[in-house]
Amino acid sequence: MKHASNSLRRDILIVLFLGAVTFAVYRQVTGFDFVNFDDPIYVTDNVRVQQGLSFDNLRWALGYAHGHWIPLDTISHMIDCHLFGMNAGGHHAVNLLFHVLNAVLLFVLLRTVTGAPWCSAFAAALFAIHPQNVEPVAWISSRKDVLSTFFGLLTLLAYAHYAKRPRVRQYVLVTLCFILALLAKPMLLTLPVLLILLDYWPLRRFDLPSLRPARVWRETRRCVLEKIPLLAIAALFAMLAFKTQEDIGAIGNTETLPLSLRASNAAVSYVLYLKRIFWPTGLSVFYPHPGARLGVLKPVAAAILLASVTGVVFAYGRRARYLFVGWFWYAIALFPVSSLLVQLSRHAMADRYAYVPTIGIFIALAWAMGHVAQRSRAATRATTVAAVVFLTALAITASVQVSYWRDSLTLWNHALAVTEDNRLAHYNLGFALREAGQLDEAARHLATVVQTEPGVSNRRFELATDGNRLAHHNLGCALREAGQLDEAARHLTRAVQIEPRSSNSRFELARVLLELGRADEAMSQLQEVLRLDPARVGAHRLLAVQLLERGQPERAIGHLAEAVKLDPEDPGARVNLAIALASLGRFDEARGEFDAVLKIDPANHGARFNLANLLLAQGNLKEAAAQFAETTRLYPDDADAHCGLAMALDGLGRKEEAAQHVDRALEIDPGHATARQLQQQRAQ
Repeated sequence: MKHASNSLRRDILIVLFLGAVTFAVYRQVTGFDFVNFDDPIYVTDNVRVQQGLSFDNLRWALGYAHGHWIPLDTISHMIDCHLFGMNAGGHHAVNLLFHVLNAVLLFVLLRTVTGAPWCSAFAAALFAIHPQNVEPVAWISSRKDVLSTFFGLLTLLAYAHYAKRPRVRQYVLVTLCFILALLAKPMLLTLPVLLILLDYWPLRRFDLPSLRPARVWRETRRCVLEKIPLLAIAALFAMLAFKTQEDIGAIGNTETLPLSLRASNAAVSYVLYLKRIFWPTGLSVFYPHPGARLGVLKPVAAAILLASVTGVVFAYGRRARYLFVGWFWYAIALFPVSSLLVQLSRHAMADRYAYVPTIGIFIALAWAMGHVAQRSRAATRATTVAAVVFLTALAITASVQVSYWRDSLTLWNHALAVTEDNRLAHYNLGFALREAGQLDEAARHLATVVQTEPGVSNRRFELATDGNRLAHHNLGCALREAGQLDEAARHLTRAVQIEPRSSNSRFELARVLLELGRADEAMSQLQEVLRLDPARVGAHRLLAVQLLERGQPERAIGHLAEAVKLDPEDPGARVNLAIALASLGRFDEARGEFDAVLKIDPANHGARFNLANLLLAQGNLKEAAAQFAETTRLYPDDADAHCGLAMALDGLGRKEEAAQHVDRALEIDPGHATARQLQQQRAQ
């Protein structure tokens, strides 16, 4: 009884230590911002997610798929928005919480199935603080990784209890946890196979006295057959995952990336993930696919190394089963995202993909060190010191790696520092710089992207993407904001040429053409924008302004009315609609639109000033004076408003007050024509 009490106390202390160390390494994330890589898709530009929990939104989440059908992940982001709004620190804190829980669950799982507390603690600590695991924790969009792993570890823990006392209700719990893991992310499709590995060690539900196929099947048949329901569920989710990835064009085809290149990249990636377990440097949010530049030597060397390790595992795996299980856990769990079957997106590999697979290597490493430690007291001391030094080094390195996720600028500057030929990093850094107002730097990075368009060299591999259209688009926008209108028009024209159906690029091109005085071309672009996207409020508004300037108020009213219908709270559309209505003598309707704007935004200058002018034109001097007076109160340096107030006051016989406002208008703008005319009239 005393021994059990001591064991429980030790395990609780280990759990508290794991939680404290993990929090210490990652605590800085709670002060970080969103980043411009996928966060807009999942949170910052996703209106449904930002609305938070509701029955309608939950129903939408079950049908929403962008690259993955991951409704549980989508719902988790909704809950975040419900709790924290758009405070990024809260979203980061939830990722951190799940990572802490995952580290604790891994310890509990390994402690339960092996009975080895210190080896379990070391493996869990490696998982908790390894720098290669920073990405799923520090990146809000990688919630699906920490969330699916949470339910995956619960699946393994439930299975461990099932294996000891097989019961239907326990199997149902295993199945439910597995489905929840896949609803968070289909990364854990291979989990049923990992359960078979656990059956071999440490659960020892079967043996492998020889590797003859008939003997292997006889030994494993029971364990394999009981996984058939789980394998069927995995197959269903695999088809769904492939379909959703294909729908958004995230899967490269054999023409852009043949099997030989995919296999070469897979072999090299397997080795690189391993290397970074022991030497975690050069970690990046994005690793560009090298394509044909990968050559032959690296893939061949990687394949030889992998084959050699596999050979050693087979040679020693029956005596040291943890080696067999750890190695094949790594190999099998990584397989779905290894690019061997399909190429996902444009990257060669991703740190988040190693989150679950490297658990196998951590297990093998922990039990190998535990095996060495058992040889003697000296060996125990040596392995303990080595473990502490290694974990300390990992914790320091991980803390530095976490800091690179502070914001988009920091993240992409680091990516460019540790990778080569990273067009995506240049693009996203350029986008972030543009948002920060650093237009020259933004243009430099975006220009780097457009100067290396896909297809300019057959020796350069690039997946077909919308990236260059976006690069030209954002470069054009940055140049426009910097006042370089001719260059802006050139790049936006190129964006439209790349993707003629892009209403965004056409709209921005129209804005630039208007600033260049090329109104006819701009109107043509705006008409095409509305053909592609009839709900584009800004295009309706801009086109209406051009029609008003051309003396076509009837056509302008049609576009402005549609803009107001689409967005009733758009003040610009309502003000312009009111002006158009007033030009046709429909004063009451115009007054109604002005009043509607001022109800939404009492400080709206356009609505209040133009309403005052309308009242003045109608001879309603008292109300006009009141509106002009409020305009001058809100905008004291508006010379036009002072002149309007002066005219209204003069009509009301309040000559001295009128003169004061004329003087104020001239004080603001000594050359103001209306103010000078009023001054001359007063002198006469």
